[in-house]
Amino acid sequence: PFGPWASRSPPAAAPGGLLFYEAEIVLRQPPASSQNSTMVRHSLMDRFSTISTAPPAAAGTSARGRVCTDRSDRRSLRAPDLCRTCSDRRIGFLLLFCLIVSLLPGCGGAEYDQRLAQTAAYFRYLEKLDANLDPAWKEQGVQLRVPVEYRLIPAPPRPKQEKPAEGEEAVEPPKVPDPRQPDFAGRTGVEIPGLLGAWEGEVSVDESEEDVPVWMYVVSNHDAWLDEGQEAATHFVEEATGKICQALGVYPPRPESNAWAVERYPKTKSYVAERPYLAVTIEREEPYRPHGERLENVKYMVKLFWYQTPSEDIKVGVVFVIPEHIRQPPQKTGLEVPLNERLEIALETLQVVDQRPDRRGKGGGGAPAGF
Repeated sequence: PFGPWASRSPPAAAPGGLLFYEAEIVLRQPPASSQNSTMVRHSLMDRFSTISTAPPAAAGTSARGRVCTDRSDRRSLRAPDLCRTCSDRRIGFLLLFCLIVSLLPGCGGAEYDQRLAQTAAYFRYLEKLDANLDPAWKEQGVQLRVPVEYRLIPAPPRPKQEKPAEGEEAVEPPKVPDPRQPDFAGRTGVEIPGLLGAWEGEVSVDESEEDVPVWMYVVSNHDAWLDEGQEAATHFVEEATGKICQALGVYPPRPESNAWAVERYPKTKSYVAERPYLAVTIEREEPYRPHGERLENVKYMVKLFWYQTPSEDIKVGVVFVIPEHIRQPPQKTGLEVPLNERLEIALETLQVVDQRPDRRGKGGGGAPAGF
């Protein structure tokens, strides 16, 4: 029974960048019942006011009571016949709008400020990571951000497996020396098992005017799953701890001793999930000899952290060999912290794929085994 919405006037701009539209409805035929009929006369702003009523209108009569002879006649219904209360409604709407705007700082403003503060804190956390750690390193399902002092030691090239002639047995390729294995403790021939990555760097200490070296290692039971099976992979921590300590020239603590402790990183509420580590710190009694040079008066310690996935299938060890007294690094952004604190930040970034390596990928001609 009603015709389309017809624009009465161009949109008018209001404070705050809002646009107001007015429209009218024209009655094309008389209503079925005069008792329930109402004169339709409102604008989009009438959502905030009451629609006025009037006696029924005749066919072809507009909401204001004027006869519309054709569509073109509607144009003459604009300014001369505006509703008397239209300006009052507009003023009332503007007052309501101003009231709502004035109340915003008291309700939603506090929540907005809180979210803004949380966002700023998160970006400060990311800036602190970038100021103290390198980009993420990945290997065999393990990911970690390493302190900026360390430089990755390249792994040796894999020996090429020669395909045996027909009727002959396969010959194992000669073993290539691994430059990542430690040689500064004087324990030649002793290697760290399950080595995934090794790093070397330099720091300033109180006992020496020159910078001294530091080392870092990441190990896992990935190769134990592939080469030795479940039994060796399950007891990897016990076996690897002894060999790591032997290679670094320190005495391994007994499993039942109080030297071991469960440490969780991050220590305070942060933006990453908390990870528990079985940790131990062992002091080195004698000076190290990196590259044949004896480091006198510089006391080192070995910090070992073991992490296992929720399924307990994958076990990852992070080893730091650092001096006891490390100086504060140069400040560039104001977020730099000493190396012993950077180690804790690095442990926050550890990510491990909780999946056993596929032994079917191992073998000549096949794809490399992995997670």
